[in-house]
Amino acid sequence: MDEETEKIQAQEIRDIRGSRLQKFARILSGRWELILEVLSGNLIHGGSTVIACCDCTNHISITEKIKEARDEVENLAFQKTLTMHEVGHLLFTNAILWKNERNVSHGLGNIIEDGRVELGLSAMYPLAKNYFLYTNNKLLINPGKVIDSVDNQVIGFFMRQRKEHVLLITV
Repeated sequence: MDEETEKIQAQEIRDIRGSRLQKFARILSGRWELILEVLSGNLIHGGSTVIACCDCTNHISITEKIKEARDEVENLAFQKTLTMHEVGHLLFTNAILWKNERNVSHGLGNIIEDGRVELGLSAMYPLAKNYFLYTNNKLLINPGKVIDSVDNQVIGFFMRQRKEHVLLITV
């Protein structure tokens, strides 16, 4: 297969994945006008490189390949989690207050807000908590570490706990 054919196939896969994640985001949020795009390369949001972002109105961007993913299945799981996380911002973050809040405490506020939106979405969709726990453990707590059976037992323990404890894991 030549390089041009690979690029075309990669774009087709990105388009299909984006279409499916967009439908998923629209169902979760109830916002049928929502636009979700899967982009190759780095996403820049607020001057930082990120793997997903939303404008707190109706637009979500997610990166095509999360480098920590072991394979395409895990990459899809990460993208699905990021979609749920960004939908949480659309549903629970006050866009006007958030955009006006750009000071030293914004980073700390973002950490708290991320945990808050994940708790909110987990309350609406209880299985979302499993995605958040797995992804946060893989990308934030133990980045680059292969999750083994011992880790899965630990994650399983936290998944069985009351949702109030999730904040300790997600932030």
